[in-house]
Amino acid sequence: MPMTITGYREAVAAIDEVNSRDPNRVVVGGIEEPLALVQGRSAARWARRRAIHPSESLLLAVRAHRIDRDRPLSDQELQTYEDAVALAFLEMYCTEAMVHIGGVAGDALSGTLRGMTPVGIASIPEVPGVSQVLVEEALGSARRTDLEDVLPLAWSDPIAQARNLIDLALTLSDYPAITVSGQLGGVVLLHMVRQVAPSIPVLFVDTGYHFPETLEFIDELASAWGLNLVVVASRHSVQRHEEVHGSLHETDPDTCCALRKVAPTDRALAGYDTWFTALRRDQSPSRSAFQSVIGTELEGDLPIAKVSPLIAWSWDMVDRYADIHGLPRHPLYGEGYTSIGCAPCTVPTFATLDDRGGRWEGIKMECGLHIKGTDQK
Repeated sequence: MPMTITGYREAVAAIDEVNSRDPNRVVVGGIEEPLALVQGRSAARWARRRAIHPSESLLLAVRAHRIDRDRPLSDQELQTYEDAVALAFLEMYCTEAMVHIGGVAGDALSGTLRGMTPVGIASIPEVPGVSQVLVEEALGSARRTDLEDVLPLAWSDPIAQARNLIDLALTLSDYPAITVSGQLGGVVLLHMVRQVAPSIPVLFVDTGYHFPETLEFIDELASAWGLNLVVVASRHSVQRHEEVHGSLHETDPDTCCALRKVAPTDRALAGYDTWFTALRRDQSPSRSAFQSVIGTELEGDLPIAKVSPLIAWSWDMVDRYADIHGLPRHPLYGEGYTSIGCAPCTVPTFATLDDRGGRWEGIKMECGLHIKGTDQK
């Protein structure tokens, strides 16, 4: 029988209390902590990544791996356990924190890699700061000739690159947030970010002009995934907006976007220091030169780091990731839409144009959230 939430949390707290007694110390993010406590948390994080639906037993076992290795697990869970513990060890090995406990010998690294599965080995490039040369040398010492093709392929994997950037951004951030609009790239990024930060605030801008299907999709996703959803809206209702401005989406779409989407987003992001987006260079010519990380300013000149881990991905990569992980899709994709924004300003393209070709009838390419002023055209 699965544990209750309270029971699981109490077990985690008890394990952490024992781990905190470890006299060996490491410095992580500028804070000195017990080594066992850091490695326990790290191993649990890796287990969540490696297993689609990790059991409480598995998560508790990897968290307690330095104090109790005798836990009943299935064969598959045992493989995940070994990989998660090894990846946690490697994460410590590859950080400067190791100098505080004297480092480890290369043969210890080889011994660690010797027991990992090919799937676990393929996850190694996701470890922040890992050296490809170091790992390949250790694998040679471990006589893992069965992995000659696995590691080079993994190192070029865009998923590993995206996860590395996510890990780094979250490590450096105190107040991260992610924006979503219901499109598949955002769902993919949300899935990846929540593997590391499950409670991250998820901002959705309700412009008042969304398709009903979009609102239903966001509600269903929030419920199914237990999202920390923050719904953002304009200062004025659509009725008041149209009483004052008329049909701005028809007469002046730039101003409409500025009032209904850009300004509310800027205000909502004002309390955060890192903003995750699902921008990709292949979405349109206007995004072809975008970078994965930039410092930008919100309304009122407030600084924020904008992080786009999928920037170099293609639509096919997004589509394939969603298929592999069984992620939900906005229903309008099935009706020929390739980019889904506000209902009055979006038409289906049936994949005959670039991703954003169905927005604003070709009058412009951007809402102004990511490209300001005349550069939207």
